[in-house]
Amino acid sequence: MPSGDHVTVQGVSEVLDAHRDDWSPEQLSEFLLSFPATGAVWDWLSRLPDGVSRLYRKALQPVGLPDPAECERVAQELISHGRPFAALDLLGLYVERADPPPDPALIAAAMETAATSPSGERVGQLLQHHVARLLDHLESSNELEEARLAQLEWLYLPLLRYSDRPPRLLHSELARAPDFFADVVSQVYRGEGEERDDTPESRTRAQVGHQLLNSWHGLPGDGEGVVDSAALRDWVLRAREILHDRNRGAIGDQCIGNALRYSPNGIDGAWPHEGVRNLVEELESQRIETGIEVELSNSRGFTSRGMFEGGDQERQLAQQYQTWAEMVQTRWPRTAAMHRRIAEHFEWVARRHDDDAEQYEDG
Repeated sequence: MPSGDHVTVQGVSEVLDAHRDDWSPEQLSEFLLSFPATGAVWDWLSRLPDGVSRLYRKALQPVGLPDPAECERVAQELISHGRPFAALDLLGLYVERADPPPDPALIAAAMETAATSPSGERVGQLLQHHVARLLDHLESSNELEEARLAQLEWLYLPLLRYSDRPPRLLHSELARAPDFFADVVSQVYRGEGEERDDTPESRTRAQVGHQLLNSWHGLPGDGEGVVDSAALRDWVLRAREILHDRNRGAIGDQCIGNALRYSPNGIDGAWPHEGVRNLVEELESQRIETGIEVELSNSRGFTSRGMFEGGDQERQLAQQYQTWAEMVQTRWPRTAAMHRRIAEHFEWVARRHDDDAEQYEDG
């Protein structure tokens, strides 16, 4: 069988014409697979029996195109013949190599088709990397509406957790829209007294929503690092109202507290920002405060220390929160009480690390 290195288009056409009747569909497909998937290949396929085309498209690994400009045509062929994930791999490979890059509308259509495809198409190992690159390209192109791009982030959120690209538009929407936040909380947690909707679809929605909430480390109403206390208050009050109406008031308050944990320090240097302190005092919600405290502890993650170091790190944190408690005690007494509970927690953790260090020394 001839190599594709030095075979002309005319020569391949002559071979196909000579053997289209005595080669099997498998042989014809294998012959065409030995060449790069250029436009000429698709033209040849159009003149061969449908069985050849089906075998070819099923086996095609669309890499190594000699001309990146062919990318769009190959991707369109793959999408139209039930291989949208292969199209995504191809588009991801050439999105930064083709000039001009692939059409954003084609990329979005491929991503939407792949995400909703019921086929059992094999998914490439680099799909999460390609998806992150394609989303970056779509975002920078400014050719897609934000709502559509946010929907793509939502569809591919399970993959984004393995990439270095956060779902930026979804995070922005959470910070901007309390109704969207309430929607996500509502699909993660069932309402009080409600039966659990335990279907594969509901479990998937809950997992994706939980991942989104956990990945969001912004602050409601946050204007790119500048806290708008009035917008923050409006957001929290509206989110509480919606979640209360959906019988999710208790868990809703805890999720709101989780979000408030990511407040920056205030103008006076104490944490959290004065806008958050005002809400703590106004709302008098133990669940919001618990949400702040739990998320503060969980977000520390893994800490490294020497084998015999003990709990010095946690004692320093405890002292910091005690200092903040003294700073805010007069004007924000509930916040000061929260600081003291946090300090007590870190003191308890410090004692545990002290015990571990003593055991290492004794051992």
